[in-house]
Amino acid sequence: MSSSTSAPITSPPVPMSGPDITELEVSSVVAALASGCLSIGPQLEEFEQRIARLIGVRHAVGVSSGTAGLHLATIAAGVETGDLVITSPFSFVASANCILYERGIPIFVDVDPVTGNLDPGLVSEAVRDLLAGGAARRRWLPPALRHRDSGVGRLKAILPVHAFGQPADMDPIVETARAHGLTVIEDACEAIGAEYKQRNAGGIGDVGVFAFYPNKQMTTGEGGMLVTDDERIAMLCRSMRNQGRAAARLGEIVAAALAPPPPPRRPTRPSRGQREARLSEKSARGTVKRLRRRPADSE
Repeated sequence: MSSSTSAPITSPPVPMSGPDITELEVSSVVAALASGCLSIGPQLEEFEQRIARLIGVRHAVGVSSGTAGLHLATIAAGVETGDLVITSPFSFVASANCILYERGIPIFVDVDPVTGNLDPGLVSEAVRDLLAGGAARRRWLPPALRHRDSGVGRLKAILPVHAFGQPADMDPIVETARAHGLTVIEDACEAIGAEYKQRNAGGIGDVGVFAFYPNKQMTTGEGGMLVTDDERIAMLCRSMRNQGRAAARLGEIVAAALAPPPPPRRPTRPSRGQREARLSEKSARGTVKRLRRRPADSE
């Protein structure tokens, strides 16, 4: 009696994503390298202007990654040690890490099973309970913090994630945030070009962040972009991305929020921490050319 074995059926792997790089991008990067200006120059400025125009906001700030953008947005929202930020448990770890970087506490609220994004009804419930305090607040806290009140600060922000490019249901989330004075940080890292009720993802909350990692809709190799209509946020993040060097009007814009006002500082001295999140000229130039390939943005 013989037995036969069949060969295993194999199929080629299906890639999750692949960068769309043409000779146009390659030649643009070479030109940027040859220019001698490799950081925070005219290519980055043009890239920022084009993204701001695409999203429909006043300001865009190029940074070194989507994670860096989320981190700067978290700082701009005033998140400090022990402060609470509502966010999604269904996400890449960066959306929680940016809260932990500032020693804040991520509050995970469940997602809508259809969209995979934050459930607005549960967000509203969580906000109400967290602000009420006591037993109502404790049920939303991480298990290690549920039996003590020390070390738990204020609720500062809501950070919805547009999972896989599908926008979260933003209107009720923003309405809840506005009713309670909370900042809305959109993690739109996977959602550039996505729309929610004819508005661009990333431009609906107080600040949004896009990423240009190789698996995103368009790539700079590494990179990100923070977008906002809030001049204070934009100027603060421009400073912090560059080791805390003060932008032209940083002191003027944030002075009202500082008590007492800081003493005068030399322009090269850090004005808020020491962070580095710059997006290079070569990264910006290649993506400017890619944006020009869009029919709606051609010149």
